[in-house]
Amino acid sequence: MPDYRLLNYPVAWLATEHVSGLDGEPGNTRALAAELDQFGIVDQRMSFYMPLRLRQLDTFGFTGFEARYYSLFPSYDRDMAPAADLQQLLLAAAYRMALEEKVAHHEIPDDPTSESERRQPFFFSAAGLPAFYVHKRTRNELLRRILRHCKKTRSSWRHPEYFRVSISDYRQALLAFLGETAAATIDDFQAGLLLNDVRWRLADKRMRASERLVFDALGEHNPDAMRMNAAEFNLAAENYYREQLREAQLTEALQHLREDIQHKHQDPELRNLIRCGVRVQDPVRFVESIGGRLLKEELSSTEICSMLTLLLVFSAADHSHSCAALAEDARYKIQ
Repeated sequence: MPDYRLLNYPVAWLATEHVSGLDGEPGNTRALAAELDQFGIVDQRMSFYMPLRLRQLDTFGFTGFEARYYSLFPSYDRDMAPAADLQQLLLAAAYRMALEEKVAHHEIPDDPTSESERRQPFFFSAAGLPAFYVHKRTRNELLRRILRHCKKTRSSWRHPEYFRVSISDYRQALLAFLGETAAATIDDFQAGLLLNDVRWRLADKRMRASERLVFDALGEHNPDAMRMNAAEFNLAAENYYREQLREAQLTEALQHLREDIQHKHQDPELRNLIRCGVRVQDPVRFVESIGGRLLKEELSSTEICSMLTLLLVFSAADHSHSCAALAEDARYKIQ
C-alpha cells in the first residue's frame, strides 16, 4: 500500500560493487555495513536495515526473522494474524525451494543493479505508482519465472529496453507462482483459505487493511483522503487511532485473554502462580470486572499491576508449553 515512511526512512541498504547483504554468506551484513561506514554513508554500529532480516544467533542469542514492513492493522484476528501466517508460509516455501534446488543462487543475482531491480515493486508500491520496470535482459531468472504469470506486461513506451509491469498484475502473478512452485508447502500449512483471503483482498481494495483504516478514520462521509488537507487528515487519523481503534483492539485482546484463561487456568501449577503472583482468586471474573474501566483508562495502580502480572504468567506458560512441544517433537524425530 502507499506508505511514504518506506521512502523517507532507511529501509534497505544497497549492495556495493564488492559486498552484498543478500549473497547468503555468513557475516555479509556486517561486511556491507563496514564498507558503507568507510564510504561515510552509515555508521556500522547502527542496526542493519532490511525489509526482512535475520536475527543472528551469535548477536542476539536466538534466531528468527524481523519484518520491518508491518505498520497498523484494523484487527488482530482479521488482518495481523493472516499477515503473520502469510509471512511464515512464504519463508517456509523459500527454504523448501532452496533445499530442493528449485532455485539456485545464480538465479537471484546480488549485484547493485539486480538488487535495485527486485526491490522496485516494494518501493514503487509504497510511492503509489501503478507499475515498475524490468530490463528485458535481466539476469534475475527467478523474477523472469514470476513474470511469466503476468497477463498485462508489455514493452515500455518511455524505456524501450524495459518491460512495464503492472503492480496489481504482479501481485496476482506472485500468487500464481506460489501455487505452482509451493503446492506441497501450502498443503503442509493448510493455507488454502489464507491464500483465498489474499485473493479476495486483491480483488476488492475495500477489503484491504489500509483502505478500511482510512475509511473508518474519515467517518461516514469518507472524502477522498488524497484531496484532503494534510493536517486535517492527520488529525482525523490520530483521533481514530487514539479512540475507536484503540478501544476495538483492546476489546479484541481482552476477549482472547478471557478465552486463554478459561482454557488454561485449571492447570494446578498455573492456578498457583495466579493465586500467589497475581493475587486474584478467579482470573476470569477479574478480567470481566475491569474490562470496561480498562477501556476508559480508569484502573487503579494495583489493578494495572495485577493485569500486567497476569499477562506475564500466561506468556510464561505459553513459552514453557512451546518449549516442551519442541523438545517432544525433537525426541520423536531422533527416534
